[in-house]
Amino acid sequence: MKFLIAILVMSVSSCFAHGQSTSLTNTAQVRSDKPKSSAAKTTAPASNHPTVADQNTLSSDFKKKAWRASDALGRVDSMVTKASASANRDLLVEAKKAVDDAKYDASTQLDDVVLHALQMAVTTLDFQMNFSSVLDPYWKRSYDRVSQCKTEVIYYVSPDQLSEIGRQKAQLGTCNKKTSEWDTGITR
Repeated sequence: MKFLIAILVMSVSSCFAHGQSTSLTNTAQVRSDKPKSSAAKTTAPASNHPTVADQNTLSSDFKKKAWRASDALGRVDSMVTKASASANRDLLVEAKKAVDDAKYDASTQLDDVVLHALQMAVTTLDFQMNFSSVLDPYWKRSYDRVSQCKTEVIYYVSPDQLSEIGRQKAQLGTCNKKTSEWDTGITR
């Protein structure tokens, strides 16, 4: 507070020394370091912002990175348990890195939906590695969730890889929502 008062006093005294008039709005602009005119403000070009119609499509850069992340997730054993976790840990780390890389290119609403499904698949696979048996009901729930999330990602990234049943499953959009099949876990 003392620092701001000192700046205010210095700016007022420098204005009087140079014979300029001063007002509180001028000193407020000095204190807040805001540009004095709107012409000094810079905005991103309009071409960098997706239009409303583009919000329902994947951006091309994100689609490539989401495909890489989906491919990395596909290499992790879907039947992973605590016993096989060490063999799959490096593959999961690679998948996490691919998902993290993809998040920087997400620019549309659909990109965010797919990114969220990728993140949920990675998180649930990591969770699944803590169960010692495939007979555990929570392991089954996490397995089903990973399967659903992967299917939703493939539906948007490379839909030709899905059968008609896979497309119907993906359109449910239940990757990260509470359903009768699984508890909330990490939900929206």
